Amino acid sequence: MGYNVYRAESPTGAKQLLNPTPIPATCYEDRAVQRDHTYYYVVRAVAADGSLSSPSNEATAPITLPSRARGRRQPAGAMRGESHVHHGTNAAAKR
Repeated sequence: MGYNVYRAESPTGAKQLLNPTPIPATCYEDRAVQRDHTYYYVVRAVAADGSLSSPSNEATAPITLPSRARGRRQPAGAMRGESHVHHGTNAAAKR
């Protein structure tokens, strides 16, 4: 049926569900992250009956400002980043 994506701000922290309904895609873009933070994600498959799989391996996503932009004035909104979680590989990438 789809996937649920969960995020925490520490490896031992409580994981919060990010999507209100199961997502059918194998990629999820988390736009509610802050720069200079590290986030920890797990994914669970959701069956048609609503049952959940065991959590995936944890993916870690450090959100940093690109080195070419350090020390320069940033436009409004630059304090945020994006984190992409890819379900199929249990990997997270930063932007």
